[in-house]
Amino acid sequence: MSTRALDRMHIVRWQVFVGAILVVQLAGCRDLLGIHEMATVEDAGAADVVNAPDTDAAPVTGPTFCDTLAPPAQHCSDFEKGDPGAGWDAQGLLPDPAIHGGGTLGELRDASGRKLVATTPTLIADGEKAGANVFFLLPVRPSRLVVRAQMKIVNADHRPNNEALVMQLVFGDEGAVVAYRDAGGAAVAVVPGGKAVRFPSWPAGQVHTIGVSVDNAPLRGADGFAEASIDGAIGPELLVPAHFQNAGPPRVIIGLRTFAPAGEMKLVVDDVAIYWDARK
Repeated sequence: MSTRALDRMHIVRWQVFVGAILVVQLAGCRDLLGIHEMATVEDAGAADVVNAPDTDAAPVTGPTFCDTLAPPAQHCSDFEKGDPGAGWDAQGLLPDPAIHGGGTLGELRDASGRKLVATTPTLIADGEKAGANVFFLLPVRPSRLVVRAQMKIVNADHRPNNEALVMQLVFGDEGAVVAYRDAGGAAVAVVPGGKAVRFPSWPAGQVHTIGVSVDNAPLRGADGFAEASIDGAIGPELLVPAHFQNAGPPRVIIGLRTFAPAGEMKLVVDDVAIYWDARK
């Protein structure tokens, strides 16, 4: 079966692009991403309904998501075994460069097992920002990159003119793909200078499978494309500028990054799978 067919069957994904973003160096979200200038294709769905956090439960026994994933991902995290940061860059570093501005990474147990929880605090003063992320640098420059993760927004206290990043594919200093939330819902965008498209719906309090994938063109110097989906609903293709291919191996960043003004936000992440094909 082709990689594309497997992706369609097994990987629910939203392909997007982000501009020069590293989790430890990201500038102001509105200025860097240019989100306010981006066109939207579809409005977000129903209003968010925030549910109470899951209660603690005993550890899961037996095979986990990563044990049974088919086809297996080159990088997989279900946060069930050992340190929740196992396999991610910056594991064990103190202070963790992916946590700043009052952001925290924790864990949550429910009936389905252990999950990663990213939290950022209320931000009031101009210039304040906070982050709580895990990040992974690919070992190769890919011709195709597919990322998927289960996500639940537990609390999303958006303020006007505020965006919160939840997933980023960073292509060095060339550009990136970002999935973000704002007061209008959620969207994916190509930055800098690209376009944005709204998720059909991403209500809080519910678990959704969010994904991102990028296809570089087979010929160097040609534009590629990106696609995105939520729970199997695939969005329109977005243009991937050819110069993105000039960057070295991309970095995948998952979690929260918020910018003032913003209320407290909490994101639960589980079952992250990253696939790639090395560029020939």
